[in-house]
Amino acid sequence: MLSTTVWWMGGWALVAAAAVAVEVLRAPALPRLLVALFLRVVVAVFLRAAAAVFLRVAVVFLLVADFLVVAFFLAVLPAAAFFAAAFFLPAAAAAFFFAVAFLAAFLLVAIPVSCAAIGENSRPFNPLPGPYQAADIEAA
Repeated sequence: MLSTTVWWMGGWALVAAAAVAVEVLRAPALPRLLVALFLRVVVAVFLRAAAAVFLRVAVVFLLVADFLVVAFFLAVLPAAAFFAAAFFLPAAAAAFFFAVAFLAAFLLVAIPVSCAAIGENSRPFNPLPGPYQAADIEAA
């Protein structure tokens, strides 16, 4: 929906820019300069708005892609290793492949989760936030 909105806004911006450009070509020199300056400002504002929408969509897309990659490593890769162990490979090689696949999946999930936990737990723990904190400090 956002991409449709951006394309729709972009299309109307191009139509408006073309109409203003036709008027600029008909106008005398000073209004041409003012209209050209106005057009530059409008285009700059539109490009910034489009870039902000694009960045938001890109962040959501990257989060979804990251989730899909994690799901792939957690579900598909160990399952493939299990089926390889059951049907194709010798037991030792299959066990090694399964261990490597599971370790890769675990690290792919554990590293970002632990980094997020470290980031959230880097602040001192405060079990009594708000007005209770001041009373707790005074009581101690």
